[in-house]
Amino acid sequence: MLKQKGPILLVVGVILLTVLLFLIPRTPPNEIEISESEETINKALVLVRGEAPMQGILMLRELAEKEPDNIDAQWHLGVLSVESRQFEKAIERFENVCTLDKADEPKYKEAYFYLGNLYANLSRNEKAIDSFERLLKLNPDEELRSETEGLIKQLNND
Repeated sequence: MLKQKGPILLVVGVILLTVLLFLIPRTPPNEIEISESEETINKALVLVRGEAPMQGILMLRELAEKEPDNIDAQWHLGVLSVESRQFEKAIERFENVCTLDKADEPKYKEAYFYLGNLYANLSRNEKAIDSFERLLKLNPDEELRSETEGLIKQLNND
């Protein structure tokens, strides 16, 4: 009886191993899956920096309308608004980013820096200082900290 269990266990083991081999993922573990939203953003940014900037901006705007909590779309639209000198629109986008980016270590700390500069350029010094102080609470790197502190001093002297 014991001699018969050996081959049975071997067959069961081979079957189990074969099933496991079919169930393991076929892609290498270091490949990162990109969401549909990230893919849309990447395509839009290629268009913006290439030969169809308006098409790329429209893609980002459609994504932001469809997914208002998509922080990456809001961020890129904010940057593009600054580049096109649409400062009020940029403020709106960066305020959205700051509202959405509530992690312990925010992804887009620089949104506060953009806001501070935008408000300062529009002579809204109190809001600029508030944005810069909010940035300092997030412990930015030394270069950004130094530049931000200098801007606060400059605004306080105006």
